Amino acid sequence: AEAEPELDLVFGRVAFISQEGKILRYWGHGWDWNRMRKAQVVAHSGMLHNRRLFDDHGLFGVEYTIAGDYEFLLRLGSGAKTAFLNDVMVLMGADGASRSDLGKCLREVRTIQAKHPDIGPIRAQINYAIAHIKAKVRHCLGIF
Repeated sequence: AEAEPELDLVFGRVAFISQEGKILRYWGHGWDWNRMRKAQVVAHSGMLHNRRLFDDHGLFGVEYTIAGDYEFLLRLGSGAKTAFLNDVMVLMGADGASRSDLGKCLREVRTIQAKHPDIGPIRAQINYAIAHIKAKVRHCLGIF
């Protein structure tokens, strides 16, 4: 029998919950490099990392206070070996830093993307504008 490849990341979904414990939304997708270059589509809080990744790619950048996980994941590139479990791995409050200061989060993601060789400043600005518009529409519609 052929041995299973060693995985870099294993991740699942996150259920965002209200302060009362009501599930507001499920989130998290499988690794897709094309989508990751636009926005973080994986639920980092529901992720397990192979220790080797930190040896090979370094630690989280301390200069990023909200989106350091995204910057780290972008360093892995398209060749990351991943597995996705379509199960809820984490229950998470809906008022974390990436949601409570969405403007700062989006600006930080734009800075990270602009520095990445596979994205660059023009695409980063386009991604920023799209994310900003989507956030405004969700807010206006009352969608979490």
